[in-house]
Amino acid sequence: MLNRNRPLRRLAPLLVCAALLLTCGCGKQPADPDVGLPDDALTGELPGKTPFKANAADDVFSLAYNPEMSLNPITTRSEDNILVSELVYETLVRVDNDYQWHPNLISDCTTSDGVWWVFTVDTTRAFSDGTPVTPKDCAYSIQRAQRAARFSGRLRNVYGASAISETQFAVSLAKADMLFPARLVIPVIPYGSGNLDYPLGTGPYAFSTDCTSLVVNAVWPQADSLPLDTIYLRATVLAEDRIAEFEDGLIDLVVHDPGGTSNLGYGGVTDARLFHTTNLHYLGINQKNVMFRYPACRFALHFAVNRAYITNTLLGGTAVQTVLPLPPSCPYYLSSYTDRLRFDLDKCKTILNNAGLDDYDEDGQLEFMEAGIPAELNLRMIVCSDSTTKLEAARRIVSDLNGIGLPVTLSELDWNSYTNALANGEFDLYYAEVMLTPDWDLTELFAEGGTLNFMGETDPNYLSYIDQFLAAPDEELRQQCGKILLEYVAETAPIIPICFERHQVLTRRDVVSGMSPTQYNVFDNIAEWKVDLGRTQEK
Repeated sequence: MLNRNRPLRRLAPLLVCAALLLTCGCGKQPADPDVGLPDDALTGELPGKTPFKANAADDVFSLAYNPEMSLNPITTRSEDNILVSELVYETLVRVDNDYQWHPNLISDCTTSDGVWWVFTVDTTRAFSDGTPVTPKDCAYSIQRAQRAARFSGRLRNVYGASAISETQFAVSLAKADMLFPARLVIPVIPYGSGNLDYPLGTGPYAFSTDCTSLVVNAVWPQADSLPLDTIYLRATVLAEDRIAEFEDGLIDLVVHDPGGTSNLGYGGVTDARLFHTTNLHYLGINQKNVMFRYPACRFALHFAVNRAYITNTLLGGTAVQTVLPLPPSCPYYLSSYTDRLRFDLDKCKTILNNAGLDDYDEDGQLEFMEAGIPAELNLRMIVCSDSTTKLEAARRIVSDLNGIGLPVTLSELDWNSYTNALANGEFDLYYAEVMLTPDWDLTELFAEGGTLNFMGETDPNYLSYIDQFLAAPDEELRQQCGKILLEYVAETAPIIPICFERHQVLTRRDVVSGMSPTQYNVFDNIAEWKVDLGRTQEK
């Protein structure tokens, strides 16, 4: 999954999307005659564009939303609207802050081979109009998500989904994945409602009649425990407007990505809560460069990245250092590599020297011995300049490499130029970020032909080790397969992992307590929240 805020999540040469306005009112439309996959977009005007009007220091709880884009949880491309949708729509499973999945709208699942999965729906759950959730609704939601930019990458391994009984639906996969349920953080909407901007949901809140606020969903199991009767929606199209209204107290909660585009900051008196993500920062290496065809030259770069500086100084502690493409809290992480691959420029230079790089002409820079003749090096590293954090991190890495005599020039590119350079292989190194799936399937990153394999990696062992890890029938064997995979990745170094991001939920100081946000749902435990606005909305 790629987006513009994270320069390796959605590449322009690979995906071109037209942003079309959707039209439909609040509620549920008749079943679509195309019971498979009706079109996502219709032309027309969006309803509910009149924002809630409130004075500064108001006594209500409000969230930002983009009135120019749909609030459909599957098709919307607005980060603000996705946040709002987490209150209205629940997902098939939930993934906690330790990357473990739990049943949500399903009650159970079974598989014998990791390819054919059968899920049992919790039929006690209902949409906000009281209609029970059915397997048909769940399978339909997966079908719709397969075609949506936000979810298509996560569901790339899915062949199909269909209801098989009144209580169960099945999902077939292209290859075995015993951790597949973790991918089903997919919002569920009623069958046939894919073209609605405001389909019904099963979440704690539902859209009001005029769609300018959220009201308690009376059929939600913990409705009596919700901290607010009404949550208002304020129209904010521009990021700077959202920031200003948050600082004025008109918007009460926002999500902040410290490593995102321009790292727009929020001022005011706030409480900040961090949650883990699967967003990996890493240094990619072009193996078409004759020097980087040798694993030792790639391996040396592990020691050239000052992860502590990037995570603590540049990201202000909102990231977790890693030397592997899994976070340290993941049960498959190999902690022994943390110290072994620690930042050490002297060790980096020693490994490069042992691999044949040396200052043969005594000009202060390393040369590479090719066919017995010293060859001058002129490495190019690219980074997307839209992210100030990534830009500063790349500058530090380049400075350190130049400091040990490895000549690297940094090209600071805008998003379009960056993605074009990636697609065309016009780099030797690149700084990037990718959102990994919570089953830790690294196929797209390392397998030959993978959509994120810009390194030119062709080693078939990666795909073999990844498939063995995913197909392992029990946890003991999966631990063994994971160890083989991660050791191979660390030693052959197709990429140099740097850190996993943690994002922030910001609220006005002392307004919300008891919050435990997760990557996939900021409002994960909202029934346990306490909200004190000091006025009329407190329950």
